[in-house]
Amino acid sequence: MAIALDEAVAASAETDAMDFKAAFEAAVPGAWCGLVKDMVAIGNSGGGAIVIGVDRNGKAIGVYTPIDARRLGG
Repeated sequence: MAIALDEAVAASAETDAMDFKAAFEAAVPGAWCGLVKDMVAIGNSGGGAIVIGVDRNGKAIGVYTPIDARRLGG
């Protein structure tokens, strides 16, 4: 099941095909494991979307990602 971006943004509640994540910190141990687990679960249930930066109530809270100037060559 494919979910359009506008459908994911307009969703106000999680469903079997829509999972909200308030945050995802790639550097935090275990964060990738949790995300991959959710991806596999959605894939095994027919597809869907994981939306990062939205709390469980469907409220957009945004994502803060600090920029490391060293990685930009600065």
